[in-house]
Formats: sequence, structure tokens, C-alpha cells
Amino acid sequence: MDIGNVQNVRRVRNLRNVHFIRQRKIYKICKNPYNEFTNNELRKKYRFSKAFCLQIVNEIRDFLPRVVNNYGKPISPSLHLLIALRYLARGQVQDDNGDLHSVSQPTVSRCLSQVCRALASLKNNYIKFPLTNEELATKKTDFS
Repeated sequence: MDIGNVQNVRRVRNLRNVHFIRQRKIYKICKNPYNEFTNNELRKKYRFSKAFCLQIVNEIRDFLPRVVNNYGKPISPSLHLLIALRYLARGQVQDDNGDLHSVSQPTVSRCLSQVCRALASLKNNYIKFPLTNEELATKKTDFS
């Protein structure tokens, strides 16, 4: 064993006694868009009013699994909906949407797919096809 290896072993032993100070995590403050924006601002950003968004949240709440963001905090169903609506309304890059809501891009992607599945599960409540020829004729004239 040469002198260089002995010195390296001593350095490693000395490092065992050193205590490293960990940096504290800094969390972003997640703002609630329902409180931050007026009804008109919310309509511009998400294309729906506060009342309508809250109505939809109440309908899809049971269909949404609990999602946790990168900081280990759960995301509320109302924020779930707003994240998905923002992406659907604007078609922006998911990173930008995540920055706006203080969540990561994978969280935006999960919220989007879960909200779309929840809305699709309610399709029978809102989408009605005409069953008879009379109903079809009425719908055609109403559409025109």
C-alpha cells in the first residue's frame, strides 16, 4: 500500500465525521383561482363562469381520484377541473399550465386525463340522441 492510498483512506474517515447541512425545501404558494380572479377574469382564462365550474366540480367530484402534486399536497377537485379547462380552452403547453397553477407537467397531464374521463362518464346525462323520426325532424329544424 503506497502513501497516496493511506492518505485517501484517512480523508474518507475524516469525511464520516462531517455533517452536511441540508437546504430547506422552498414550496411555491399555490393560489386558488376561484379567489384570485373575478368572474369575468375566470371566464377569460377558463371560458366558464365560477358558478358553472363549481356545478361541474360537484358532478365530477366522485369520479376524480385523489391526486398529489410533487410537493406531496393533494390537489382539490376544483383545481383539477381548472387545470384541465385551461388546457382545453387555450391548448397551451402543459408546462405553462403547470406554472400557472404551481404544479408539474406530469400533474397537469394526470389532471387532464382524469377530468376528461370524468366528463365522459357523464355523457348520458347531457347527450341525448333523437329516438324517433319526429324528434329527428324537430332537431334538424331547430339546428337550422
